[in-house]
Amino acid sequence: MTQQERAGGSEGGPLGLVAVGGTAARIEEAALDLFFERGYTSTTMRDIAQACGITAAALYNHFASKDAILYARVARLHEELEASLVAAAAGAGDEPRDILAAIVRAHAMIHTQYRKDAHVANSEIFALEEPGRGGVVAARRRMATMFQETIEAGVKRGSFTVADPVVVTFAIINMGIRIAEWFAPNGRLSADEVADIHADLALKMVGVRPRRNGGGAKGRR
Repeated sequence: MTQQERAGGSEGGPLGLVAVGGTAARIEEAALDLFFERGYTSTTMRDIAQACGITAAALYNHFASKDAILYARVARLHEELEASLVAAAAGAGDEPRDILAAIVRAHAMIHTQYRKDAHVANSEIFALEEPGRGGVVAARRRMATMFQETIEAGVKRGSFTVADPVVVTFAIINMGIRIAEWFAPNGRLSADEVADIHADLALKMVGVRPRRNGGGAKGRR
């Protein structure tokens, strides 16, 4: 079953391509706010309909279930995140240190740009029903593998020094995931600054000194 079919006809694609002003998009946004504030379990379809100012019947014309709404947001976030990591790695060159810095930075940026989506996705992933949950979990595994293989490549080249690549992989990923819990868009640090700090921290975790003229990400600062 495709994402569009599970969503009951809502529009898919990357987050930045969601139709602005459409009813399905308004439903998603209202549901996201409620999931973020109350949690998925405590939010009902009636709550979402009321937040949108539509009837429950109208809501069901766009989404077959609450799970379909959650899946639409979570799946789209993971599509966007995975595409960002792949693009960052492709543009970073051949050095594991530059690739690691680039994908950590991309990971951090998504968690600042889509803070609510990321928080809901990470806290409610196991509320998803199958087969949607399996697809999202598979995407997360692919991304974790990207981090791990980059670290292992650095170890093989003698560039990185780590006790265990798997442990370091998940330490770096979880560090980025937590950004969605504390980052404030109008806070003391900008999204770019947070991403740079995380890239620097990741390099330190694999035993590499960040480039002082470029921070963790190649060519920044």
